[in-house]
Amino acid sequence: MHGGLSPRIQTVAEIAALQKPLVTSDKHNVHIDLMWSDPHVDFWSFGPNIFRDPVGVGVGYVFGPIQIKRFVKKNKLMLIVRGHQPPMSGYERVGKYLLTLFSTAAYRVQNNIGNMGASLVIDEEGGMNIIRIQAGEQLKLKRQRYKMDKGDRYRDCGKPKLKRQQDAIDDRYD
Repeated sequence: MHGGLSPRIQTVAEIAALQKPLVTSDKHNVHIDLMWSDPHVDFWSFGPNIFRDPVGVGVGYVFGPIQIKRFVKKNKLMLIVRGHQPPMSGYERVGKYLLTLFSTAAYRVQNNIGNMGASLVIDEEGGMNIIRIQAGEQLKLKRQRYKMDKGDRYRDCGKPKLKRQQDAIDDRYD
């Protein structure tokens, strides 16, 4: 998924059934919701995406852990993977069920440091490895990896760790 969830969509089948390509300028369209909505750990219901639209008149929704978990459970998913936002570490979790990945390194710069890029590799057993890519001083891409007996493994591989606040949210709404 690119952006995020919409209060107008309940199932993956509804997303798959949307007419493509889209030709519209209507901000209040489900396609726009899916493209411009963003997760936020402090939101408990759908609301206007004031982070992208300070006036609050459209351009997607903001949603939180409750909406994420509800969508994942209803659709029998393990995880929602999305792009759209460049976390400084290349990836970011919102609870157990949503992972934001941004593949372009140095797209966003804070204090003269560019964000890392990230990719997700899912193995046959469903194990997830996150590969982070960093732009070096001369903007060369450098992968942080260690070689192991069974192919390449990366320093930050494995399931991303949850923040304490997110653990509490997940436990509260299980």
